[in-house]
Amino acid sequence: MVIDTAPPLPTITLDADITADDILNAAEIAGNVTVTGTVGGDAKAGDTVTLTVNGQNFTGTVVDTAGVLTFAIAVPGADLSADGDKTIAASITTTDAAGNSGSASDSEGYTVDTAAPSVVVDIVDTSLNSGDKVSTVTFTFSDAPSGFDLTDVTAVGGTLSGLAVSLTDPRVYTATFTANDGFTGIGSVSVADASYTNAAGNSGTGHNDTVVIDTAPPLPTITLDADITADDIPNAAEIAGNVTVTGTVGGDAKAGDTVTLTVNGQNFTGLVVNNAGVLGFAIAVPGADLLATPTRPSPPRSPPPTPPATARRPTTAKATPSTPPRRASSSISSIPV
Repeated sequence: MVIDTAPPLPTITLDADITADDILNAAEIAGNVTVTGTVGGDAKAGDTVTLTVNGQNFTGTVVDTAGVLTFAIAVPGADLSADGDKTIAASITTTDAAGNSGSASDSEGYTVDTAAPSVVVDIVDTSLNSGDKVSTVTFTFSDAPSGFDLTDVTAVGGTLSGLAVSLTDPRVYTATFTANDGFTGIGSVSVADASYTNAAGNSGTGHNDTVVIDTAPPLPTITLDADITADDIPNAAEIAGNVTVTGTVGGDAKAGDTVTLTVNGQNFTGLVVNNAGVLGFAIAVPGADLLATPTRPSPPRSPPPTPPATARRPTTAKATPSTPPRRASSSISSIPV
């Protein structure tokens, strides 16, 4: 008669990580998590493994995988999240041919992180123009993001370059925003919802910041008054002194801008002033320079037909007064100050 009262001695080991990073994120908790491990000793294929999580039991069967005895049991993520001490308890009971039973157990802890990370975008400059088109942009995350790059960011009114993580804080990134030429309006830098994750795999919330941009050149207009004197013909007395040349400006011109008149190769300047809502200028130009400026030649004319010859009494020639000079041509520019 053979007597066998020795219980079998199985072993059980839970795999160290219940997920790739051993941290359950929001997406994983929303479904099932497969908990795995191995058994040994006197355990055998077909034995039952029991996992206890959040006061609930979940069972599975040992299988032989290429000579290795393993198990894989689906556990609801909700129970893993609700478990008080965030620990999985595993046990196995096996029975030998003599009917003796033996048990073994193991446990493994884990972490739950379901918080959505956030980011604050900050365009450092509040406004940009053609003289200052560049601003630093900072991205400050609540958790260090995973795989954050320029494809996760949208820029309006400019371009982003040089995205880099801080050497001292993995939650802080910086980039350079360069405003587009000829753009007038509100520029922005945006990180969209769910465009990045934290280390646990939770999708983050987005944020954006704006900047006032005006890189379009101003478009002033300028018009000389039609007559530089009452009759547009400077006389000897006027040429002996100064002649005030006047006109108006518009478009993007403004009071305080400088107007330049060029006469006889000389520049004469004055400021735009606001006269009852009309932007104008009045610049004194020496009559001598107006006189010295050559007039624009008139187009040639056809000679008049010769009348029939008739006998005339000889006459004494009369002196013909010289024609007063026409208005000198001038070039004018409006220079923003």
